[in-house]
Amino acid sequence: MFHIILYIFVGASAFLLYTIKVTSQRDTRTKTARQYNCDIPLTYPHLDPIFGTDLKFQEIQQSLSHQSITFSANLHKKYGETFEVINFGTSSLRSIDTENIQAVYSKNHDDWGYEPSRLSVMGPFCGRGFITTDGDTWQKARALLRPTFSKSNISDLSAYKVAVEHNEDERNKVTEFIKAFSTSMIGMGLSFLIGPFKFLIPKSLTTVAHKKVYDYIDVLVDKALEKTREEPAYKENSNVPTQKSLLEGLAKQTDDRIEIRQNVIQRMMAAQGTTYVLISNTLFLLSRNPDLYERLRDEVRYLDLEASFQLFDLLRDHVFLQNILRESLRIYPVFPIMNHIALRDTILPKGGGTNGKSPIFAPKGTTIYTNQYALHRDEKVFGNGVESFNPDRWDSVNCKPTSWEYMPFGGGPRACAGQKKALVEASYTVAKIAQVYKGLESRNNRDWEGEWKLTAENVNGCKVNLCKLYLRTNYLLKSPG
Repeated sequence: MFHIILYIFVGASAFLLYTIKVTSQRDTRTKTARQYNCDIPLTYPHLDPIFGTDLKFQEIQQSLSHQSITFSANLHKKYGETFEVINFGTSSLRSIDTENIQAVYSKNHDDWGYEPSRLSVMGPFCGRGFITTDGDTWQKARALLRPTFSKSNISDLSAYKVAVEHNEDERNKVTEFIKAFSTSMIGMGLSFLIGPFKFLIPKSLTTVAHKKVYDYIDVLVDKALEKTREEPAYKENSNVPTQKSLLEGLAKQTDDRIEIRQNVIQRMMAAQGTTYVLISNTLFLLSRNPDLYERLRDEVRYLDLEASFQLFDLLRDHVFLQNILRESLRIYPVFPIMNHIALRDTILPKGGGTNGKSPIFAPKGTTIYTNQYALHRDEKVFGNGVESFNPDRWDSVNCKPTSWEYMPFGGGPRACAGQKKALVEASYTVAKIAQVYKGLESRNNRDWEGEWKLTAENVNGCKVNLCKLYLRTNYLLKSPG
């Protein structure tokens, strides 16, 4: 009996001390904000104002039913462009205000970063690279990847267009690798979701899956390093355009196996969703709009899709094709929600006071979530019918969003490095499908339901019939695992 009373006393004391600490921190923040002539942001009306468990439990519930993206966007409709929430006892901000977004992504980007929130959760799988770090480490990782995204490298689509045939044994290895990679991504997603309780995640979703991924990639890394050692020295200023794979590009710049592996995994994490999800969402939308698909077929009917370095520019010159992709990214952005953490005390220009127009003080450690899904549904920017798929809106003189009103690939110095690659590959794939198949028929009457990982995809996949002449091919576009 004594032990039970002791446990209750210790637990209650710890709770009381933590509550006092949180309250003290908020009081200090309020006083400091006034010193900087800042105001207090509008606050979500928590039932639990200390830990914010009421909202967190709602978000977990919405996530399990694949409604977390729309749920988060709807909060802005109810509580405004910028407001504060409590997340496990820590204050964080939600904002779709364009001035705040520009401050975070561009004007004051050195004040904000990802490492404090990402490295501890994602680092056990993918290490230190351009996704998980800030400062000099991020700049080095970004520089290592830059040659892979040069125009000469992404303009030649021959490698993308070739379907490589593997023997049965190799296909099994690839399938096992993809399954382990997807499992690792699920484990990371759970870590973000449950925060301090991530120790409850089974090892099958973490270390066991991680090892399978490492074992597969390490073999490829060793082959790339061996190939690099056998080849003549790389000529940086060569006039002959040569296409290099990601592994080859990294192996020519460093012989650190771990560093190469980490950068490969992080590039795959970014690419896993970007191109695939864009294509899947676009076909999902076109299959429900046959008149738009027919117009697309008319535009690309005579487009020469044979491998050439001019194809990159030819695809970009087809206006309706590009408008379809723009609209797809507007409705279903690949990166619907992004978060940054203040690396030092800083100030946001909007969101304070009863009218939300005053600046906000954001102390070091503050997390801000920007919601591109909600941002892309502003009728003042995109006109009426923001929930409808209308590529023609991009031809209107009234639809000219700024870089901070339309952000399918983020913005500022840390915008997605592979966005041009993703767009040209998606352009090619959609154009090729339109040339080969006379119709897309939707075989799924369920609405788009976003599953948010690093990127967001339709949990229901993209079930369509591709109609070629009098033949019909069934496809289900959905990520492995």
